[in-house]
Amino acid sequence: MSTSIRQFWKYARLQDSSTIGSVIGGRWPCCCGSLAAAALILAGAGVYATLAFAVGQRLREMAIRSALGASTSRLASTVVIDGLKPGLVGKFIGLGLGMLVGRFLVGLLYGVPTIDVRSLPVATALMLLVMRLACVGPTRRALHENPTRLLREEGLG
Repeated sequence: MSTSIRQFWKYARLQDSSTIGSVIGGRWPCCCGSLAAAALILAGAGVYATLAFAVGQRLREMAIRSALGASTSRLASTVVIDGLKPGLVGKFIGLGLGMLVGRFLVGLLYGVPTIDVRSLPVATALMLLVMRLACVGPTRRALHENPTRLLREEGLG
C-alpha cells in the first residue's frame, strides 16, 4: 500500500496553495462570531431546560413555602441561585482548564497570547448574562403558580 501511495504522490502536483485566511478573507470574524453566538444560544437553552425541569420537580415545595408565607422575592432568589450555581462552577472550571491548556499550546500559537485579558472577562460576563436570562422563564413559572391549586392536585390541601 505504501508503494501505491508513493506512486500517487510522485505524479500529484500542487495546483493552488492558499491559506485559510485568503480563502475566507474578511469573513473570518463573522464566522467566529457566528460560532460564538451559536454556542451562547445552546448554552442558554441548556441552562433554561435544566432549570425548567428542576422547577417543575420542585413546584410542590415552592407551593408549600408560599403557603407558609415565603415572599415572592425569596422564592425568586431560590430559583435564580439554584440556576446560577452550576453555571458558575462550570465557568470557573472552564476558565481554569482553558488557562492550563493554553500554557501547553504556547508552542503552537504564533502571535496569540495564551491568556487574553480582554476577552476572558467579556466572555465570562456574557455567559453570566445568558445564564441569568435563562433563569427568567422558570422563575416566572415558579412565582405565578397558584399554591392552593398545586396543593389540592397533590392531595395535600
